Amino acid sequence: MKVLIFTEGGNGIGLGHIMRCMAICEAFKEKNVMPEFIVNADSSVKDALKFKGYKIMNWFKGPCAENLARGADIAIIDSYLANLDFYKRISKTAKLCAYLDDNKRIDYPKGIVINGSLAAGRLSYPKRKGVVYLLGTEYTPLRKAFWD
Repeated sequence: MKVLIFTEGGNGIGLGHIMRCMAICEAFKEKNVMPEFIVNADSSVKDALKFKGYKIMNWFKGPCAENLARGADIAIIDSYLANLDFYKRISKTAKLCAYLDDNKRIDYPKGIVINGSLAAGRLSYPKRKGVVYLLGTEYTPLRKAFWD
């Protein structure tokens, strides 16, 4: 199974998206699936990425992300910086897309929208064909250290 996780972090952005995606990465690894972890970041995040399988690159520009997503079973995107066009391009390339969202930032294309915040249900997400919403704290990604 080919799984890609796209996120961002570093100076000026912080590590929140990276930590959340690392929790998802740990869950896949628990099921013997090794995701590719693709981070748009500066070198300040290297210490936080303590596992193999990550790439630091600017995946917003050009066809880089689409080329990586070609043939992917799952593509997960956790970003405040990616625009709607980027999400649409990846949703056409990967078999299934999941989008981590905190505040109903955009009208996501087909796929799964995950918002694990306490107030997620009050954001009035639009009901759309081809979009599944997983809302509420039961969908908050937790790192393996907090599973038990």
